[in-house]
Amino acid sequence: MGNPSGNVGDLNKALKYIPILHDPLDSDTSALQLVLELFPEWGKSEGEVKFTRFTDGITNAVGYLLCGYTIALLVVRSSLISVLSPKLFKAVKHRLGHSQAQLDEEAVLIRAYGNKTEVLIDREKETISHLLLAQHDLAPPLLARFQNGLMYRFIPGRVCTSLDLTTEPIFKAVAQRLGQWHAVLPVVSNDMISHMNGDLHLHSTPKPDSLTPHKPTPNIWTIIQKWIVALPLTTQAEIDRRATLQKELERTVRELSNVPGLGKDGLTFSHCDLLSGNVIINPDLPPPSPSRSTDTELESPVSVSVSFIDYEYATPAPPAFDIANHFAEWGGFECIYSQLPTRSQRRTFITSYLRSYDRHLRYGHPNGYPNGDPQPTRQSYSPNSTPSNSLSSASSPSSTPFSTSNYDTFKPDASSDPSAKLTDLTEKELSSEVDRLMAEIDHFRGIPGFYWGIWALIQAQISTIEFDYGRYAEIRLGEYWDWRAAEEAERLGMNAEKGEREARWASE
Repeated sequence: MGNPSGNVGDLNKALKYIPILHDPLDSDTSALQLVLELFPEWGKSEGEVKFTRFTDGITNAVGYLLCGYTIALLVVRSSLISVLSPKLFKAVKHRLGHSQAQLDEEAVLIRAYGNKTEVLIDREKETISHLLLAQHDLAPPLLARFQNGLMYRFIPGRVCTSLDLTTEPIFKAVAQRLGQWHAVLPVVSNDMISHMNGDLHLHSTPKPDSLTPHKPTPNIWTIIQKWIVALPLTTQAEIDRRATLQKELERTVRELSNVPGLGKDGLTFSHCDLLSGNVIINPDLPPPSPSRSTDTELESPVSVSVSFIDYEYATPAPPAFDIANHFAEWGGFECIYSQLPTRSQRRTFITSYLRSYDRHLRYGHPNGYPNGDPQPTRQSYSPNSTPSNSLSSASSPSSTPFSTSNYDTFKPDASSDPSAKLTDLTEKELSSEVDRLMAEIDHFRGIPGFYWGIWALIQAQISTIEFDYGRYAEIRLGEYWDWRAAEEAERLGMNAEKGEREARWASE
């Protein structure tokens, strides 16, 4: 595995930088220049360098090897940008006599950023996040940076679909992987990165002390704040809308930002964009049948491993937000609320998540945090009551970190079965922890709509394709307002009629 105790700052400084700008108008030529700069021997040996382009008119895309052929996934966060979108290419050196698997071992992904995406994404922080993940065998090795992008290794596997997310073997594997992320990865803050790198300059907003004065920044709240500030103010309607969103952000921060929970200061290193296309599953599991009900599990148990990709939005966040956001993605880009997890499905997911979190926190934690920060604590949140410590506090990590065989092969074990016995966490303690996290996620279920609704309002300003981002923003923000209405009705003891999303969430 990687070296969890190493210095990510040193890795960042040592990362090769290629002073070449990828030109979307002469894409293949630019890509070839980048590859030959990284691997000069590719230009001197026999065999053509071939490129597979995985994006055309979208913001995120990736191709993966499946059963000897390549499939291209168009990972769309609503059908996205043509000229402004990141471009992703797979570069392969076709060596005579090599199998496809051998070629893919050497393959490189070239990812060029879209124009103006710095409004939404801190690219330098993304690099640090990728290096940290790779250091813990949770991301492919990062090979180089260039003027407007990154180069890293190719990951074999099959891209998940929103229908996949609803199948129990897959969502348990996702839960386990997410539990690993939240348990072992340190929270990355600007202060930490500055300390590690000294001269590294981050293009992030200054720490908004008035918003989250005692939290590491950036975090999910300060990122939303940054996005709200970026909204246009050219009309009175836009001015009024921004003022409303700012008021709602401050309200939400007061209510949710300081509740104790899993992680350090209630925050974990979170993915924050776990849509189906950012989950890669092994090629042993067949794609779901279109005729299969979204509520039907696979007929027989299948061992599934998953990896997460695309770390653009990774940031410190309450784990309840990361999980609630993932649950929202069960509905896919079309926001099919009937596919969202029921209460029983959420409980199964959270049980697998907490078993994984507990196991990795106890036995798989890196040997200390940078700057001597303590391990995350396992605090819990009980709504409408005074927060208390969890029933089972974590013990010290072992001297030997948990080891995965490879970054894409975290295999489920007996702990993926909710009926399996975990030595250190009793069933009574586990049930109590599941209840607490279920309640906390309930209180975060409307925040992903707020988050992506504001994102869509910005996309409406910077995108050049014919897509109604304004309508998408209304759909996602509508989820937030529906959640607020349901919370208020519950507070007042009213039996108000629920919208489709809230009704699905409340179903057993």
